[in-house]
Amino acid sequence: MGIRIKGNRYKGIYAALFGVILMDQSVAEVNETTPMRLEEIIVTAQKRQESLQDVGIAVTAFSGDEIKKLKLTSSVEIAAQTPNLNINQAFANSVPQIFIRGVGLKDPNANATGAVGIYVDDVNLVSPMALTFQLFDIERVEVLKGPQGTLYGRNTTGGAVKFISTKPTEELEGYLRAGFGNYSSFQFEGAVSGRLTENLNGRISAVSNKADGFHDNRVTGHDLGDTDAQAIRALFDWQISDNVDALLNIHGGRTDTSSVPFEHSGRVDLAGSPCDPRAATCFDFLGYRDSDNDIYDHDIDFEGKTELDNAGASLEVNLDFTDFQVTSISAYENSKRKHREDADASPNNVLNTYWDDENKQFSQEIRISSKSESAFSWIVGGFYSKEENDISNQYDFFRGFRELVEAEDPIAFPGGFDPDGVNSLGVTPFYVDQWFSQEGESYALFAHTQWDFSDRFSLIAGIRYTEEEREMEQITAFVEPTFAFPIVPFYSDDKDFDNLSGKLGIEFKLNEDWLFYGNVSTGFKSGGYNGALVFDTASLKPFDEETLTSYEIGFKSTLLGGRARLNVAAFHYKYEDMQLFTFASVGGLPVQVLDNAGESSITGFEAELDVLLTERLDIRLGLGLLDTELDKYDTAISGGDLSGNELVLSPEVSFNGRVRYEWPLNELGTLAIQTDFNYQDDVFLTPDNSTLLSQESFWLWNARVSFVSIDERWNISGWIKNIEDKEYLAEAYDFSSNGWDLLIHGTPQTYGIDVTFSF
Repeated sequence: MGIRIKGNRYKGIYAALFGVILMDQSVAEVNETTPMRLEEIIVTAQKRQESLQDVGIAVTAFSGDEIKKLKLTSSVEIAAQTPNLNINQAFANSVPQIFIRGVGLKDPNANATGAVGIYVDDVNLVSPMALTFQLFDIERVEVLKGPQGTLYGRNTTGGAVKFISTKPTEELEGYLRAGFGNYSSFQFEGAVSGRLTENLNGRISAVSNKADGFHDNRVTGHDLGDTDAQAIRALFDWQISDNVDALLNIHGGRTDTSSVPFEHSGRVDLAGSPCDPRAATCFDFLGYRDSDNDIYDHDIDFEGKTELDNAGASLEVNLDFTDFQVTSISAYENSKRKHREDADASPNNVLNTYWDDENKQFSQEIRISSKSESAFSWIVGGFYSKEENDISNQYDFFRGFRELVEAEDPIAFPGGFDPDGVNSLGVTPFYVDQWFSQEGESYALFAHTQWDFSDRFSLIAGIRYTEEEREMEQITAFVEPTFAFPIVPFYSDDKDFDNLSGKLGIEFKLNEDWLFYGNVSTGFKSGGYNGALVFDTASLKPFDEETLTSYEIGFKSTLLGGRARLNVAAFHYKYEDMQLFTFASVGGLPVQVLDNAGESSITGFEAELDVLLTERLDIRLGLGLLDTELDKYDTAISGGDLSGNELVLSPEVSFNGRVRYEWPLNELGTLAIQTDFNYQDDVFLTPDNSTLLSQESFWLWNARVSFVSIDERWNISGWIKNIEDKEYLAEAYDFSSNGWDLLIHGTPQTYGIDVTFSF
């Protein structure tokens, strides 16, 4: 399980460069009257402001300044610099699948609820369509690892990721940023903040991101996978009285793009026998193969398109009393998606798919928290949410062969519909219309306490009771030019779930610089219904809830007189009834299965190190180790036994880092160079651990050079991502029952220049 760094000229350059920098430190002067210290990181992981080093849970935090330095522009990009966080993009980056420490759900359907909670300004976003958003004007991001079974709105087994927007200020301030890069990319971002009236401050920020696609369609000559996204947010902070304040958040975003296409990978030879594309030239069952193996060039007859619209508002009201504070957060979110794609990724018109989905959610949280400085602190509260999913999907099979099939017997098979497939081509053209509606309600009561029973020891205890209700209606039908009839007649069902989860922890403060902790905690994720295309009523049966028990120990330390932080955690998970998404073959068709595995186990380790070596040089490193096993699972439809397999998106080793060096330029300003990198060990993308649908270990390297003027108003930077233009597999779907697999690869090398003016 060791990490082996392959030598190449880029790493040699980096080693030489930073060797020179380290030698330069022998003559660097340090101001003894102002000792160097890392900036303190304040987090709200436990619903109150605390120093990161005083919180006895594993948290990776990014300040707004760090996000800018790393040029993280999307919510999913934080994974590259977070140990044991993996985010997989599916269906043209419209439904991210988020895994923390191997815990997640790889379900691409619009009604899926992930095992990791996503929060924007303390509002839980339920719909997967709402989880890919642009990072702009962000104050902080916090990644909480492990089950969140007490404090957080939607009880989760994997963890939580919090995005906190920059708040309004009294003083007039703001910034404008413009960026240009390859693939004709152009980004614009701006914000302005200040006092509107005596007791009202406001802040408005916006972002726009456009770029040409880096995929080419050889059939039409068009670029595919372009970017055209905008978002806006307005915050209003109103000090209503001495003890009452309110924060109103209104926001919206839109993405309109040609979809990132799948890469076609044949799985049979010309005789129709199974074929390994790594060792031979393979085709699909119609005799097509991608001739040049260029992962960014395609032969597609049906070009995809994605439209995403998100809008919402939240109101946070805080009432301060002498000994406690009351917080109310009310929120409404609406997400819409229209998406179409060529699901055979070939010039043959075999399978085209269409999705038209909408999610509406309302949530209300009320918390009462203590304010006194006594040894006993507490938070109690309640949470309610309601969501509605309306899903209308269409699947067009073998449209390109309808005329040929109809020509054989146009009377018996109007429009080419041939239910028994008895024709010279051996195919069955058909069009399926699926309507799916799901409603859900969640209720919870929770309490979290901390008792400092000595100067060094603290006891933490939390409990949460959750009830969730799921109700669904569904109908699936063949729809032809002259007739229609149901495949799955109208079906309606509902099911309730409940759970009592909690946490028990102990903390030991050796001194101001060392905190040791141990936690036992549980998490719960309710069951639900499979939102995929199904061909029988039995496949609509609900799946059960999953539960996870976590045992974790760790320490947080401040070293070298405040110039370094080292945080370490080790954990073991007992994962019961894990919800698992797989593909199975039924009658030659790929069928999506979502049900419960028996048991899984996860053991892991994390370490994060921040070091301010000198006034000019700072380093940030992260290490994640995972040992995962699907202890017991027999797939309900295909009968395959996956027991003993590794969990998907769970590399045994992941490593990340950032190194930054700054030069003062007298009265001009500061010049800085920076490199950041991440390493991922071998990872499986499907539960059957297919080596054909896996990614071998690889490194990604990025770099940035920036200049900040002496008055800090101007910032000019040049950047490059994926320096080595590494090709790597990011997503894969098993369509081998049809003779092919669908692959999506990562982003190639990109580079550009950003100019920022602050006032």
